[in-house]
Amino acid sequence: MTIILYDTPSSLPEKAWTYNVWKARFCLNFKGIPYTTEWVEFPDIEPLFKKLGIPPSTKQPDGSPYYTAPAIYDPVTGIYISDSILIAEYLEKTYPDRPPLFPNGTLGLQSAFNDGIFHNIKSVVPAMVPTILSKLNSVSSTYMINKHGPPPPGQPSSAEHWKAFEAGLSQVDTWYARNGGKSLFLLGDKPSWADIVLASFLVYVKRMYGEESSEWKQVASWNGVGFVGLSANGWAATALGPSLLQPSLQDRYKLVAVSTTSEQSSKASAEKHAALTGHSIKAYHGDTSRIAADPEVDLVVISVRGPHQRDAVLPVIENKKNFFLEWPVGKGAETYEIAEAVHKHGVKSFIGLQGRCSPVIRKRLSNLAQLGQCGNTALRVAIGPMLDPFIFALSEFSTINATAVTAYPTAEIVDVDGKATGQTVPAIVPDHYTISGQLKSGAIATIIWRIGYKSTPGRMHLLWEIDGEEGSIRIESDESAYLNISNPNVSLNGERIEIEGTESGTLGILEYAWKAYANGDKDEYANIDDAITFYDIPSRLAKKAWSPNTWKTRYCLNFKGVPYHTEWVEYPDIEPHCKKHAIPPTTTKKPSGEHAYTLPAIHDPSTGATLANSFEIAQYLDKAYPNAPLIFPHNTAGVQAPFARAFALNMSPIFNFLIPAECEKLNPRSAEYFRRTREAMYGKKLEDLVPTGERRVAEWAKVKLGLDRTDEWFTKAGASGPFIMGAIPCWADFVVGGYMAWTRAVLGEDSEEWRDIASWNVGRWKAFVEGLKKYEQVK
Repeated sequence: MTIILYDTPSSLPEKAWTYNVWKARFCLNFKGIPYTTEWVEFPDIEPLFKKLGIPPSTKQPDGSPYYTAPAIYDPVTGIYISDSILIAEYLEKTYPDRPPLFPNGTLGLQSAFNDGIFHNIKSVVPAMVPTILSKLNSVSSTYMINKHGPPPPGQPSSAEHWKAFEAGLSQVDTWYARNGGKSLFLLGDKPSWADIVLASFLVYVKRMYGEESSEWKQVASWNGVGFVGLSANGWAATALGPSLLQPSLQDRYKLVAVSTTSEQSSKASAEKHAALTGHSIKAYHGDTSRIAADPEVDLVVISVRGPHQRDAVLPVIENKKNFFLEWPVGKGAETYEIAEAVHKHGVKSFIGLQGRCSPVIRKRLSNLAQLGQCGNTALRVAIGPMLDPFIFALSEFSTINATAVTAYPTAEIVDVDGKATGQTVPAIVPDHYTISGQLKSGAIATIIWRIGYKSTPGRMHLLWEIDGEEGSIRIESDESAYLNISNPNVSLNGERIEIEGTESGTLGILEYAWKAYANGDKDEYANIDDAITFYDIPSRLAKKAWSPNTWKTRYCLNFKGVPYHTEWVEYPDIEPHCKKHAIPPTTTKKPSGEHAYTLPAIHDPSTGATLANSFEIAQYLDKAYPNAPLIFPHNTAGVQAPFARAFALNMSPIFNFLIPAECEKLNPRSAEYFRRTREAMYGKKLEDLVPTGERRVAEWAKVKLGLDRTDEWFTKAGASGPFIMGAIPCWADFVVGGYMAWTRAVLGEDSEEWRDIASWNVGRWKAFVEGLKKYEQVK
């Protein structure tokens, strides 16, 4: 028997258009369940649904029932269901032998995702209203105009709506990057409910504007790359460019524009790469501000000589575009100027030290054998592409001797195709380098580079010898002196060993670097800031810990059993402390619009990693310590990413109860800073934030409604334990736990408010807190 799907038609040939119904349609198609569509115009929905007994999907602002598509009728069970997620849950339960929409017990998490993602992408809807009305059949269009009227005056312009939509989708893109680049979908090789939610909205936009429209092309190119220095020939065209344009990266990057020094060379490059990619490419020349201002460009790749880097990259940063800088910038005033601009404008940077992406380096040589204390320190960008992989994998030198020699006094000129011209010029760059000394870790190291000629047996381009207390490592290459070009051979105590991934070749190393950037794996590629202490904000409480955000990280550290100690930082000291220790600012913004320095943050001396932002820290801990319990089990980082936002929206009414009480628990310097900055932010005394009388009753009821909504997510999960995925907590639980710890800390466990929360939802939150207590150590 065939399910009936109730949908609202459009004037488009395919009829289907609306976001919410596409979710139900995708679910039916994905599960392979036979169905037919019954088209219902807007004014006919409510009378038809009432006649058939189809329940309303939600309530209108005045509290009256709201009837809207989608809805389904299943003749097998005789049941009518409305609301897309309820339909998905019904199909999952009724047809369990079909592909799952909520695999691995993720129903609760995906319900939160459903709420969280819409807040990121709904901003474009007001801009779409005129287009939507023009695509509806006249009866539905007239009904909608009569019911809702024209958009209210004073709304942001269409351009602002689209800008907000792009920012929202960029955030969603980071959630997808959390799946480690393992597949196109959020949870693995097959789509789940979260993918259907996103796909439905994108289909909605595409159907409304049309595949050939400028609006849809704009959305489709939001992973667009602008390439500065990509001529038709040369290094960028023969190595860096092809690595970015590989088929395996086509879903991550799209080359949309090139920029060179001259109009002629830019046009030649655009024509060549348009033929390679199969789509048109814009040609810019001269100042990089033009390519950076292109709305289709999101990432600007810069491959220019060192003296020109500053002038090339600063206009890009000022246009708030993320960038890749091909060669490491020099240490000094220009580097700091670039870093300051990155922090000011909140963009991401990617420095071309691909050598650290070699599998040999990713394995960390110090892990191949117990050679004594090999160690590992933070990147020093000024070292350069030859020495950086060595220092990144092992440690810096404590004593050092270096020699650079020009053994071949002339160099032969080749043409753009690499063929010898017969002409020579004096060599001005040394072709032999020898560095030796003792590492800070205690090991002895010798490094030899030879370039500019073919290697012969026993005479390698690259040779590393590292001697520790109990053995030695030898690394050699007859192909290239640079680890960012090719993978070397590795011997441990005289025996050749194989390392997984070293068969990847030149493009494989570069491909790994591009994937790492696309996936947000910040510890896998170098950035402009590269430099477990846990940084937290103290209070006058016995435990000191109180902040909901830092509690998330403390729960993660305790859950994984990673050794750490706490360094307490008072509020007014956070920004100078972070700057001093190279802790980057977060996406949180000050009232001025500048990105703020916030805690939590950690420094892990075993890897040199320094991170802020609780979610980034949680992901790092899973990656750096994969043998400890996982914070994101079953590859759920992507679907858990928006949970904090969705839960914060649920809990926003509690802020006015907690913030004034929070100030009272801080130490004097932090309390003064907190009061001064928050009162400036809110425009009133902290005491005036606390609702009183009937308003207090109403606002506290909103807190309960928020936890009721959260309880629905937990209930949907159907888990056997107190947590959203069962007996073992995950990131989403630590988010909720952070709020619970904050409430108990600043109001007290004996407060009327906490007693209320502990009793709500049949005591769920009391049991939840009890389940997390084993992870509440303050070290």
